[in-house]
Amino acid sequence: PSSMSPNAVFDTAFNEIRANQRIVQALGEPLSAYGMDHGGNKEGRRNFIQHREEKNEQDGSTRMKVRFNLKGSYCGAVVFAEASNKMDMKKGEWVYLVVQSKKTAEVWTLCDNRQNMLVQDDATRKFLQGGTK
Repeated sequence: PSSMSPNAVFDTAFNEIRANQRIVQALGEPLSAYGMDHGGNKEGRRNFIQHREEKNEQDGSTRMKVRFNLKGSYCGAVVFAEASNKMDMKKGEWVYLVVQSKKTAEVWTLCDNRQNMLVQDDATRKFLQGGTK
């Protein structure tokens, strides 16, 4: 599969979430990720990853949005992630990667570059990301 396929985005996002001790402690170990039930009324394998691919008109990038579930020994969560073909997910670069607890509705933002991506000027973007202008 390509690096922008729903399963590639799912795998990369889950690996990054598993490395985040704050989320692992809040949800409990072992941590597992799954999609949604697919087809019929019976509980299936839950391997369908909700996704939507779209073209961003501002920067011309192709974006992949995914939504999937997490389950830990304490509680579950929902993951919302968006990747761009102009960013490197494997280096932790996301449009956004957000986890929300199903029990407390607490939100953990691992990455959110939506505001920075609206800025067209490279110097201003670098400044907003913590560099010097």
